[in-house]
Amino acid sequence: MVQPIVMRGAVLKPNSSTPRTPPVFNGEGFYIWVVKMRTYLQAFDLWEVINSDVEPAPLRASLTISQVRHHVDERTKRYKAMSCIQNCVSDEQRRASRMDEHQEGVFQAKAKATVSTSAYKGKKNWRSRPKLDATGRGGQLYAVCQHCKKKGHVERVCKEKGKPGQNQAQHKNVKAQVAEDSSDHKEQVFTVSCLTGQSKGPKGWLLDSGCTNHMSPNATIFKTLDRSCKAKVKIGNGQFIKAKGKGDVLICTSTGDKVITNVLLVPEIDRNLLSIAQLLEKGYSVVFKGHECQIADPNRSSLITVTMTDKCFKVNWSSDSYLACVASAEESKLWHQRLSDANFRSMARMVSKEMVENFTKSVQNEDVCEVCQMGKQSRLPFPVNTTWRASNKLELVYTDVCGPMKTESLNGSRYFILFIDDSTRYSWIFFLKHKSEVAQVFLKFKVVAEIETGCKLKTIRSDNGAEYTSAQFQALCSDAGIKHQLIGPI
Repeated sequence: MVQPIVMRGAVLKPNSSTPRTPPVFNGEGFYIWVVKMRTYLQAFDLWEVINSDVEPAPLRASLTISQVRHHVDERTKRYKAMSCIQNCVSDEQRRASRMDEHQEGVFQAKAKATVSTSAYKGKKNWRSRPKLDATGRGGQLYAVCQHCKKKGHVERVCKEKGKPGQNQAQHKNVKAQVAEDSSDHKEQVFTVSCLTGQSKGPKGWLLDSGCTNHMSPNATIFKTLDRSCKAKVKIGNGQFIKAKGKGDVLICTSTGDKVITNVLLVPEIDRNLLSIAQLLEKGYSVVFKGHECQIADPNRSSLITVTMTDKCFKVNWSSDSYLACVASAEESKLWHQRLSDANFRSMARMVSKEMVENFTKSVQNEDVCEVCQMGKQSRLPFPVNTTWRASNKLELVYTDVCGPMKTESLNGSRYFILFIDDSTRYSWIFFLKHKSEVAQVFLKFKVVAEIETGCKLKTIRSDNGAEYTSAQFQALCSDAGIKHQLIGPI
């Protein structure tokens, strides 16, 4: 007796000429699998359901039994076809492409031409860091961003950070750069070549003519890394993998340290890839001769000569040097914070004179400390010579009202009024429950101050607040012969 084929929820009765085992797509030989899959579905009379991809018409009233059965059969065929599709794709491929039931139907309907994969859309979120410059007057501090060199914000909140083409102005020693993104909103697609088993490992860089962007799987070699930059990378078999950041890598050459900017962080690849196309775009010279490749900078100064090994060109930079440099910079920053933001010159002197045990071996001062910018600024001095200053007591008195305060005092006051003598800098403070009490308190102050100093109040200077411009206050000044000067708010 012939047993039916059970396929994870779909039971198909095979004919004598149909294959018992369905073809399973495991990521390789897609077009061969498409042919096998079409034949397999045709054998069970399911290909037309996949090819048409049309939903059965809804049931209407007054149908015959045969029409109801036909409708049920059509819907059953769709579920059988979907079950075949789901079980003919391996779980690994399903997870990689993130196909849901609707996507799988569309995937198989379009499978005659090409494979459909889920698109990863790059998202651009820019963050930044701030820097300050003590150039403000009257104590106002202006921030100077160390990324875009503009005032008014710091690098941590800089909107320019992460945008294409912005990193090039930061590094004056840049000798190798990659192409900028074509658009902030478009997906970025890069192609990298497949790697052989003989070239696995994180060390070294492979010269790749099929790679459109410099890439590395190792996050530790990055001097700076922006993880908000996302992109997708197309590899040789047509699939896409994620790039989880972009940054700069410090390398050591015979002519000194160089910086490769805009290197993609792609953890799923197994080698560092150096794009020949990007080198050529930036004016570098790449010459293959025999079993050697010579790379020269735009000034035609030779950078390195690479010898072919295992049919590939592997560039061995001095990795220990740049990793040590990055580690030293991070360690210097950490010790700077531990020593309560000590200046780097003092730290370098501590290293040279061996004043501290188990201290950092070298001091790298590359970044400006934000805390130091905020806390070590000095306010510009006020002018020493003014147009006029009072020489006698009560010749000029400044006054202003402060409040309302969130918390009342013990007697219920939320305001206070301050009087400062310009000559002696002596101050009087009175508490107020309401601003309307200013006129009464002013009379009290006048009596107290004149008795204490033995001088007459001549001039009072205040802002244009309503409590000082009221008719009652103006009348008090006029009756006492006091000159009232009004100034704008500071």
